[in-house]
Amino acid sequence: MSTIHHPIRRTHTFQNTVRKHQHLGLEDPRIQAMIRDSGVRGSRLVHSGPDVEWDTTNWLGSLRDDVSAGLLSVPGSHESCARYGGAWVACQTLDIASQLNYGARFLDIRCRVVGPDDDRSFAIHHGAFYQHLMFGDVLRQCAEFLEDNPSETIFMRVKQEYSDVSDAAFKKVFDDRYLSDLFYTDSWVPDLGDVRGRIVLFGNVAGLGGIAYGGSNFVIQDDYTVTNIDDKIDEICDQANKSITRTDDDRVYINYVSGTDAPWLSPQEIAYALQGPVQSALEATLVDPPDDLGPLGIMPLDYFQSFGWWDVDLVFDIIMWNTSILA
Repeated sequence: MSTIHHPIRRTHTFQNTVRKHQHLGLEDPRIQAMIRDSGVRGSRLVHSGPDVEWDTTNWLGSLRDDVSAGLLSVPGSHESCARYGGAWVACQTLDIASQLNYGARFLDIRCRVVGPDDDRSFAIHHGAFYQHLMFGDVLRQCAEFLEDNPSETIFMRVKQEYSDVSDAAFKKVFDDRYLSDLFYTDSWVPDLGDVRGRIVLFGNVAGLGGIAYGGSNFVIQDDYTVTNIDDKIDEICDQANKSITRTDDDRVYINYVSGTDAPWLSPQEIAYALQGPVQSALEATLVDPPDDLGPLGIMPLDYFQSFGWWDVDLVFDIIMWNTSILA
């Protein structure tokens, strides 16, 4: 693949780059206006592209079976279950089922080991904050979605959070209580056709199984401390350009469009500041894409599909990036 002539680029510039909105709180009318349409707005979204009608419930069904999962462009969510705990903890408004219905195919799941030694399970946490959800609840929502949409695949990062049991003890709970044929647990990156209807495990605990998160099969941008919005946008665009210009490389590229700058900017405010410029950059490239345009990889978002305008376009832009691998 030659170097593309029209790389991803920023089309917005922030005039006041450092802590631009540090004076805004969640009760500010401007922030409330940002989120007035957040929450469940139905069961799916549909967008007609030039070559296919993309339906967020089953968009992977439009793609070829023989494409490596590492060569997909995938919208997802960061801290997928973090909905409670206040402005500095919450990262999402939608539940797992709604995120999946609205197009997310990557989930970032954080598990705390709880319970007596003979009956341990995983509670979902963001730091010290319990998210009123158990890992079994997450898996149930995923299984129901995949049963209804067997063409789809879910990529799931599983990480230990707010517990300090050994990796071996964490793995034992996972194996004894949760492991099933629903999971793809091989260590190599599969083709899409081999994992339809399944969860591809990105094990973020040593020995857990699946594709070892952060290992040799991954290239990850996750600079979550954001003190300068422009710098973070540069990092997102740089990672995207690395992904779309790669050759003979089916590693999984992950590019987090998320962050925080406590006590100045919450995850919600950062998400609001990032998603518009990133969407504009992607859209500018999609207007006249080069023939050798490569995949974006996985792009996890905070406040997935929760603002009600450019975030919807951002998710569809990521999905439409797969046009070159249509079945």
